[in-house]
Amino acid sequence: MEKILILHTGTSVSILADRILTEAGFNTYIAEDIESGINIAKIYLPDMIVLESEDTDDNASEIIKELQKDNNLRIKPLICISNNPNLKDLRKIMEAGADDYIAAPYSNPELVRAVTIRMNKYYALKLKCDELRNETIEGEGETPANKNHILVKIGTKLRLIKFENIVCVTAEKEYSKISIHDSKKYIIRKSLRKWIELLPDDNFLQIHRSTIINTEYIDRIEIQADKNYLVHLKTIQEPLAISQRFAKKITKKFYT
Repeated sequence: MEKILILHTGTSVSILADRILTEAGFNTYIAEDIESGINIAKIYLPDMIVLESEDTDDNASEIIKELQKDNNLRIKPLICISNNPNLKDLRKIMEAGADDYIAAPYSNPELVRAVTIRMNKYYALKLKCDELRNETIEGEGETPANKNHILVKIGTKLRLIKFENIVCVTAEKEYSKISIHDSKKYIIRKSLRKWIELLPDDNFLQIHRSTIINTEYIDRIEIQADKNYLVHLKTIQEPLAISQRFAKKITKKFYT
């Protein structure tokens, strides 16, 4: 199924295009913001990008130009939907690299038809290229070469979270809660065991059967009278207990 990434320049969630394309059978994802959307597009290479512009079309043009800098994205179809349509802005959008331009308000069939035409053209071009080089690459873009982040879905929106921005991970039964550097927290369906396998062990340390911390965010380690330890992390108000089972790891890393 085709994967379509929706970027939205306004403050409201882009619901209309997502609903129309989902009902038409496309697999759609909404980026949390433009910066995240550009990063997600570069790493995961969706089949198509739909940019909805509520700002000036100068901003939309700059976003398209940024996407076009990536050679892998340059061949991907890109449709721009504008709430401020005029012929002058249309030229800017097309010259920046958009494949199509739709003025809002638009009808459901108009959007579906535009997406289908551009998608068919892309697949025809891709098929021809595959025939010329006599090979195909399966799962292109789904597994990044350098795994330094996790892609999470928050409601209908995607967010790319770099490992370096994760402060700690705590188990919540079959789920886990990740706390990141900007004090935001997310509940994710991933066990702590999976996190241990995923996170680099040079920065991340398990301190409890239900807790993993990023050692880069340690503020101080408190040694209590009963020889138990508490670790204080930057951006986290309450200290976290270090169990006896993992205390040796802490003392070996920081006291030898």
